[in-house]
Amino acid sequence: QIKPLVMILKIFLQQRELNEVYSGGIGSYALIIMVSVFLMTHEKRLGRAEQIEKCLGILLVDFFDLYGNILNMHEVGISCRKGGFFYNKEDYGFHSVERPWLLSIEDPRDTESDIGKNSFNIQKVRSAFQFAHTWLTSPEAEVGEMFLMRIIRMDGVLVKRLEKKTSVGYSNAKQQVRQSTSQLDSGGKNQNLASNVNATSLTPKEKMEIMGVTTVSISSESEEGEISESEEGNGDQSSKRRKVIVLD
Repeated sequence: QIKPLVMILKIFLQQRELNEVYSGGIGSYALIIMVSVFLMTHEKRLGRAEQIEKCLGILLVDFFDLYGNILNMHEVGISCRKGGFFYNKEDYGFHSVERPWLLSIEDPRDTESDIGKNSFNIQKVRSAFQFAHTWLTSPEAEVGEMFLMRIIRMDGVLVKRLEKKTSVGYSNAKQQVRQSTSQLDSGGKNQNLASNVNATSLTPKEKMEIMGVTTVSISSESEEGEISESEEGNGDQSSKRRKVIVLD
């Protein structure tokens, strides 16, 4: 569960220039600890220790809720030791008078080190998480909408990942990239525009597959929490469905 969550969150932060520590963002090491603590404490915080949440889409929304709305970063820090726990920043000596809003993240390899102390733009990160949680939990705007596309845009970086795929399902999109690049070369224009041109030509399904994401639907006729897989080519629209995201 940790790998797909970290992957999506890294893309989410990278597109907002909040993924580098030197610019005050959250680095990979800190992000992995944040996700680890979230997963290890998720069921306990919700009071259902024996009922493990398996839907990664729901976990992503709950992650945004924890670090965007719930966690009191002024007073509380996180640790992935001992099964994950939260601690008082002053008790651990990680409280900063100058920057009390910083997210304190204990380094499991050196418990006297706070790896979150240099993420001075954590307030922007928190605001981005709040935005993501609000959008992912808002009503569906149109039938068949890909909820994850509300917070992840299809940019050139993601399109380049398409070229690394070897499956037959990506052949058409690959050909589009090559054709656009050839056309731009012949016209003497910047080659870097090729990926941006093709980002808009990909189908929603292809965009989601590049990010390693599939969708499932929850039927209004099913019992609460019952998840059924979406079937391609099903034209029956009589049953209203709510889309949720699931990460491979």
